[in-house]
Amino acid sequence: MALSYKSYDYSPPRSANSSPQNGYLTPLTQDSSPPARYSNIKPVIMASLPDIPDNLTQDLVDADPALKRFQQDLLVLTSFKDNETLHWRPSWFPQGEFATKWWGLQNPPDVVTEWLPAPLYGPQVYTRRMRRPGDPEPLYIKTWEQWREYCGVAGVPEDFLNQRMVELLRLGLPRDARGVHCASGNDSWYPEPNPQGSTSYLLDPSTYGLLPKKFWCIDKGHVIAVHPSGALHVDHIDAFCHDRRQWTRLNGRGEYVADQRYGSHLPMGPKLEGMARKWAWLPWTREQEVSCEPFKLRIKLKGAASGSDGVGNRIYGSDGEGDGRG
Repeated sequence: MALSYKSYDYSPPRSANSSPQNGYLTPLTQDSSPPARYSNIKPVIMASLPDIPDNLTQDLVDADPALKRFQQDLLVLTSFKDNETLHWRPSWFPQGEFATKWWGLQNPPDVVTEWLPAPLYGPQVYTRRMRRPGDPEPLYIKTWEQWREYCGVAGVPEDFLNQRMVELLRLGLPRDARGVHCASGNDSWYPEPNPQGSTSYLLDPSTYGLLPKKFWCIDKGHVIAVHPSGALHVDHIDAFCHDRRQWTRLNGRGEYVADQRYGSHLPMGPKLEGMARKWAWLPWTREQEVSCEPFKLRIKLKGAASGSDGVGNRIYGSDGEGDGRG
């Protein structure tokens, strides 16, 4: 059922939920229409950019890079169930004192988490919809007063996951052959970056198979680093042996602190991470998306010997260059 982008005037229920009772999430339904009017109490709204125009279609979203990135940010965040702990924050979230700290993902009172049908043994992916009459009672954020307090503590915009945002993100959800929303069937997953201003971290080789195919096989002695911008870089492992990150650890607030008292017994060498990180079915940032684009083949028409850039891109010798994708 296609989404209808009309102007609905509604207010949240007195006791709206972010997740149903008993630990169960609401199964996905095709009916994603906004709820009926509940009360005259409305939340405090803050401006989040870019603006979401009326009568929106996915073609219009795809034609606007800023709006497309905004939609992908929403899709990444809502692919996790509520009450998950995240380190990454979108650029349109308040930064400052919140930028380097973990934060808990919650729903406003008029939004419900639901799961997307996924392939057998595939990772579970979630989404959000507006609350409807008959939904179970809440587990976490139950009132707008609690929502405002949460936003102030976690540094979350008060209009996060408002109705227009939910409509925008649902517009970008994959659909199966029957036109029903479902989890993405792609084979690539993307690791959560550290906050801006912190350091890169190295992925454990056991996670390379989750990445786009260009990273499945890299040269010996090289590792894949996740930059705070989200970009994935292939570098020689020696570059990280004396990196300051090897002498730091994450404290309980998500901040990097000195590690001498905690890591002196560990062997020297780069720390590898990966499986404990959050992984999303879409790139977390534009920089990550660009770094995961397919191979480029640089052909030099004459000159020196061929080589490799570390990821497996073959480079041949030259005066002129031609680019092709593989």
